Amino acid sequence: MKLKLITLALASTLSIPAFASDWVMDKEASSLSFMATQSGAEFTGQFKTFDAKINFDQEALDSLTISVTIDMASVDTNAGDRDSQLPTAAWFDTSQFTTAIFESNTIRSLGGDNYEAEGKLSIKGIAQDVTLPFSLVIDGNKASSTGSLILDRLDYQVGSGDWANESMVGFPVTVSFSIEATSN
Repeated sequence: MKLKLITLALASTLSIPAFASDWVMDKEASSLSFMATQSGAEFTGQFKTFDAKINFDQEALDSLTISVTIDMASVDTNAGDRDSQLPTAAWFDTSQFTTAIFESNTIRSLGGDNYEAEGKLSIKGIAQDVTLPFSLVIDGNKASSTGSLILDRLDYQVGSGDWANESMVGFPVTVSFSIEATSN
């Protein structure tokens, strides 16, 4: 009888999905990109170096923490002239502000695999409140998440001085991500 109870207890434990709280981003399989316009034409770019620290439990959304750190000097738009200008003071000012940071500890389920994270995005030392919609699919100890939001580059003084109008570079910038992660 005792063996039967232990077997039953073990079987019921194994059938409950385990949602580990700490997730480790797969840097090779994840991406952080953006889309903007220059001279009326769309262009895309990416940040080749970024890291995400994620503590997430679908059963305890109030204990969530997300912290994403972006190496601003790792920007690549595949256009040499543009890429040489982005690190300058008028754009990302990477000599003073090496990283951009997104931090959130507030998340809402929108139903199904859809969520919203409220947090602060800091670029060039300027922190703004943002709401980041994203989807999340968890399969065992693997998670896939995608999302995007539209920013106004002037909210962060990106493209200041002569670039503070839309005649050459549009104000809206769509930032998109795809993150693959595994639980510890």
